[in-house]
Amino acid sequence: MEEIADPDDDFWAVHRASATLFEIEGEVTLDQLQAMERRVMVPGGRRWFATPDADEPAALAALMVLDGVGFIDHVVTFPEHRRRGHAAALTRMLVAEAAEAGAETTYLLADPEGDAARIYARIGFEQVSHLASWVSPISR
Repeated sequence: MEEIADPDDDFWAVHRASATLFEIEGEVTLDQLQAMERRVMVPGGRRWFATPDADEPAALAALMVLDGVGFIDHVVTFPEHRRRGHAAALTRMLVAEAAEAGAETTYLLADPEGDAARIYARIGFEQVSHLASWVSPISR
């Protein structure tokens, strides 16, 4: 597992592909998501990590630590690499990274109904709250 210390164009292409696995669709929406990541989140301290497999990432995840609280999200394993422990290993590593960065508590932002919820429960996470978001087309 490795930190993506300086996200380049190759990383952003992989990031874009990973967003579609969260059912994020549409070129405009994907462009906006990446603009937010590049201009706000990464400069604000968001760190990206990957588990490499040959010449491509098998899994990605993001970590941000703010005021002693760690936030892990965008944990995703690409379909051809699933069921090999990448998400669990990457999540465990990010918990350790968060603690090293001063986090006293770490939250994992994930779909509580998704298949990954079982993985997170196995490695010690428990649901403490439910955060919901919706997408709607803009009326003009």
